Amino acid sequence: MTTNRNDIDSERSVKHEAAAWIAQLNGGDPSKKDLLALEEWMSRSPRHQAEIKNYAKLWGQLNLLTILSEKSPVDVPAKRSVKVGSGQYGWAMPVPALVAFLFVCVIALGGGLYSAGFLNPNAGYTTQQIAYSTEIGSQKSVELPDGSSIRMNTDTRLTVQYSSVARIVNLERGEAYFQVAKNKDRPFQVLVGARQVHAVGTAFSVRLIDSSVEVTVSEGRIRMSSLLTEENLLPEADFTSSTPVVLGELSAGKKAVFDREIEAVEDMSQSELENELSWRDGIVVFSGEPLSEAVQEISRYALLNIEIPDPEVRLIRIGGRFRIGQPEAMFDVFESTFGLRVIRISPSHVVISKAD
Repeated sequence: MTTNRNDIDSERSVKHEAAAWIAQLNGGDPSKKDLLALEEWMSRSPRHQAEIKNYAKLWGQLNLLTILSEKSPVDVPAKRSVKVGSGQYGWAMPVPALVAFLFVCVIALGGGLYSAGFLNPNAGYTTQQIAYSTEIGSQKSVELPDGSSIRMNTDTRLTVQYSSVARIVNLERGEAYFQVAKNKDRPFQVLVGARQVHAVGTAFSVRLIDSSVEVTVSEGRIRMSSLLTEENLLPEADFTSSTPVVLGELSAGKKAVFDREIEAVEDMSQSELENELSWRDGIVVFSGEPLSEAVQEISRYALLNIEIPDPEVRLIRIGGRFRIGQPEAMFDVFESTFGLRVIRISPSHVVISKAD
């Protein structure tokens, strides 16, 4: 039996939407509007219902399912009837049937008005996840409907979804810089697996490095949360009963790395901050990093295998500003300025050693 690619994409979309719903409603009491919108989403298929229940358990939002399950229709006496119409065109209808009939009419009318945008609380916002990606060595800017913007770095993939109460980005890989338009009624959240970066109106970058997340804040303040606590990583732990843990906040001019806890925090000067985010302008800046780190950064933007066999050569400090996507120009500087020799084994394989 073969699996249709569209089925796989649809399943992933439902998973992402369920995660976005739970993240959107996390930490607050859902309004009547929220519950109605969630009920509509859950009614689309059994798959939608199953996924929202799974994520509700995972993020400790069982109270949300309780609220939904406790809602019940209004009891109406079964024997009462109402005369509808007049004269020869009137007819008697039991109240329950009349209620159902009127409900269908309201839904039909409301659906038309909703589609037209009159009753849609999300008018002007996308209710589906839209995916964006960049290839290795390329970058992309995305303008969002609310005035926010995203600058995507090399080899990055993310999805964006807006709702009536939240703006949610799921960063699947790579790095992106976010300039968030202020809107306290629609918090801006970046999800990276089980990690979350929460902002209202600010500017910051998020980068996925192996299993950790690096956040650099240039304006405002963000909050970092994680589902990966020490307790739920134990073999006997019940991961589905865990709730997100707020790890801390980060203000402008700071950089942090976190996973299940904050691993490092660094204060940055204005020049250091500009160098850190220079990739947005297509520039990579080195200011005394070891050659091994510089090479690792270079490799993000080009399909190159760069070897440095000599451990001493790996420790040579590198400085300078280099244009992204022009490795040959950078290799020329290595040879002319830093006493290195660049041996081109093939177009995609380079070896760096000390010059003779």
